Amino acid sequence: MNGSIVIIESDHGTKRKHRDAAIRTGEAVKKSSKKHLGAWWEHVAETAIAICPKETGALSRTIRIEKVDTVVSADTKEVFVGDEKNVIINQKIVVGGEIDMITGKDVNYGTFVHDGHISTNGVWVEAQPFLEYAIELDSPLLDWAEKQILEDMGREWVKD
Repeated sequence: MNGSIVIIESDHGTKRKHRDAAIRTGEAVKKSSKKHLGAWWEHVAETAIAICPKETGALSRTIRIEKVDTVVSADTKEVFVGDEKNVIINQKIVVGGEIDMITGKDVNYGTFVHDGHISTNGVWVEAQPFLEYAIELDSPLLDWAEKQILEDMGREWVKD
């Protein structure tokens, strides 16, 4: 044996099985997360639309889900799960910053409605944080989605 090294696996393929299981599980988590968290975000958007204050309905028509790194205009209100530096899910719910297709007007007041503001006659208008409420109301569904992801992960790990 001219100075070469021969590695012999003595555990009957266990390392390979674990490596394959880890790869399979990682792929399953990505797929499951996309499915379950995507469905959760869609439900959050539906909830936000339902509880959004409506005079003309224009504001509620601009509610949408975006990736966290999507650049939006200054006229939008964005809410993350986590914070901007520690985003738990790579999506956010956004309102405003678009032209309403029915009225043709720029919906640039989402932040004012959501966070409160002083009206043109100097009166404080209370905040109506409907995006945050939607996430809070749908948090039990997020817990359920996370459980489903973990179950999918476990099923994939033990597969042969």
